Amino acid sequence: MWQLYAQSRYADVRDAIAQRQQSEPGWQPPEDLLERLKLAEARSGLTAASDAKDYQTVIRIAAENPTLLTCSEVDALWRVADAFAHTDRDSRARDAYLYILTNCSNTDERIATVQKASELLPADMLEQLMAKERTPPGGQPEFEVIRDGIARRLVGEGNSDAKLVVAPAYLQRLEHLASASDGMASDALLLGWYYYRRDNLGAAERWLRMAYTKEPNASSAEGLALTLVRQNSPVEAENILYPYRDTSDDTRAAYLAAVANLLALNPVPVLQSDVLSRMAPAVITGRDAAAAQQFGWYARTMRQPATAADWFSTALNWKPDDEPRPMASLSRASTSTTGQGLQPSSGNGPGTHSASPRSAVRSRRMPRANSPRASCPLPPNRWPAANNIRCSSAPKQHCPASRWKGVPPSCRRPHRRAYVALLRQPLSPAMAAVPLVPANAG
Repeated sequence: MWQLYAQSRYADVRDAIAQRQQSEPGWQPPEDLLERLKLAEARSGLTAASDAKDYQTVIRIAAENPTLLTCSEVDALWRVADAFAHTDRDSRARDAYLYILTNCSNTDERIATVQKASELLPADMLEQLMAKERTPPGGQPEFEVIRDGIARRLVGEGNSDAKLVVAPAYLQRLEHLASASDGMASDALLLGWYYYRRDNLGAAERWLRMAYTKEPNASSAEGLALTLVRQNSPVEAENILYPYRDTSDDTRAAYLAAVANLLALNPVPVLQSDVLSRMAPAVITGRDAAAAQQFGWYARTMRQPATAADWFSTALNWKPDDEPRPMASLSRASTSTTGQGLQPSSGNGPGTHSASPRSAVRSRRMPRANSPRASCPLPPNRWPAANNIRCSSAPKQHCPASRWKGVPPSCRRPHRRAYVALLRQPLSPAMAAVPLVPANAG
């Protein structure tokens, strides 16, 4: 029987006891064997339930067998703490870990206890366990070897929970690790995202740029690009994120945000054709209405109203309730006017026209017809063409009152001011050819 017990064949031990009692009436097995057998069966059942993630059974077996909850059965204690943590009883899990750290002396088991707790308990409870740290004479604190890992885990959790506050000591520890000559890019990446989630853009850029420099990848590029966009540096953001734009939905969204912000810069940048040509397909593939709208504004600034109209129309197809409907009408009206109408410009690609530029700042766009600034409702097809009211610089005869024929007097002045504000910016001597929208983009 003892041999079977030593082989962990507990069911066979029970069978052997039953056979012996049947063949020898009145025989009783040794009490020590029965106690050991009961404990072993409980341990085996608890382990099986824990492996099966049957946490309630784990807790029940532990409650029925308190002899399992001692320093000699530390694995059972770990499993019970794990069961409490997975059934939303963190305080009970903490108590189980505290029992080990208060009563047990095996250093390896104590360190393992804190490691396990760090993966399950909130930061404040973890600090209560760390307070049980022991320092041997002439040695270092016993938990020092795992503090780096704890710092990484806590900062990583802070990346997904913007309300989580990591203790300064752990942030400083991770910053020291990341700044070392052999520091890992992953440590800098954790710090960068942590600070980005908390709107500390200066610190975010520092650590994300360090991570990107050490180990360029989609995560570091995305974080750095998002930070640069918020710091009004979308040119660098677009260039950094372009190679990773299709890595995930998040990188794609971040890249399209960089594109939209780049095209909306004020003053409007004259972008190289290769940059425009690589941004346009990404916008079309992503069906991003905001970026398409910015392409429309950019095309108008570059004196290409027909291309602008196509981009505005495409944006409306993707998001019919978005703003650029009046702008699409305006662009199309600009391409169909006569007399002082827009003329084709040279060297700007097929289908380009000369048009007055607009401000790249969204808040300075012309108001919608039904906005308070417009003073009265006026459908877009009744708005005068942009080139017909360029009165701030053209001779008065170029802006005759007949251009406003049929427009109610109460509407003329606010609409004229809106257009003049839109067209006041001087033309840029250098123009960029904006890519056309493919016919099937909508």
